[in-house]
Amino acid sequence: GQRDRFGEARFGCATCGPAFGGGVVVLFYAYVAVHDPASFAARVRFACNNASVTGKIRIASEGINGTCAGSVAGIDKLIEALQSDDGEPLIAVASKEMDWKKQPGCFHLFENVSVRVVPEIVPFANHTSLPVKLHDVTQHDNKDKDDSVPPVERLSPKEFHAEAAKVVSRRDVKNNDGDGDGGGDTSTPTTTHNTEQLKDDTHLTVILDVRNWYESRVGYFLGAVKAPIRRFSQLAEWIRSDCDGDGTWFKNKRVLLYCTGGVRCEKAGAFLANLDVDKRPNSIGVMLGGIAAYARDVVGSDGG
Repeated sequence: GQRDRFGEARFGCATCGPAFGGGVVVLFYAYVAVHDPASFAARVRFACNNASVTGKIRIASEGINGTCAGSVAGIDKLIEALQSDDGEPLIAVASKEMDWKKQPGCFHLFENVSVRVVPEIVPFANHTSLPVKLHDVTQHDNKDKDDSVPPVERLSPKEFHAEAAKVVSRRDVKNNDGDGDGGGDTSTPTTTHNTEQLKDDTHLTVILDVRNWYESRVGYFLGAVKAPIRRFSQLAEWIRSDCDGDGTWFKNKRVLLYCTGGVRCEKAGAFLANLDVDKRPNSIGVMLGGIAAYARDVVGSDGG
């Protein structure tokens, strides 16, 4: 499975100590068309080596996704390189608008830099019908599908927090539910637990955690449905298991999605929007920047 490097960075290491050796860890992504992924990857690899930045970066025709570590100056140098990349002007524009989620972290969180060209910037079983950009969800491979897809709203962490709080206030949440700061049930979520919650018609809004089960068991939003998956590519299969049945989990509901950094819930949101018209939600909201941005903008602003 995947390692949550961004989460690991919070705890430091024996070498760096609590000061993290002055290092910075940054999480970033952008869904934007990349015309020549191989050439772009070579330039990104050079920029990382030139800035003494390590990490894991994935590049595809649909965009870029990465977690990197380095000195403050080194990370800033990498950001400047992406913002001024002449070969991929759309990436350059996106990099200037991107939420570079930084936090103090070990300079040597990664042993080296890995920049790879992949089919998708986050593995989702190669669902080529998914759009390059989230706002292009009206694009379908299946011409017989209804094109009136629901809007996918990009919510700031504070907007997501406010809406999620209203949802929870309208429910009787089970005693074993937790919150985004690490509380709650730490057992492996089961299909039964999640489907029974989803089948409750009183839940007109569903808060859906699309992270892997070992991430969500550490902490999650109060009242959230935790997808019983071990890797993100299993999410589509889980959703389709409902569509092949009565198809009521998300039908005519509002779905609020979140993940660690935002890259997974954007793709999951587009997937939900493209379900058959008799199975899809009526509206979808994704939390921009995921838990990483939430910790910074909501928890951090509250002094937590």
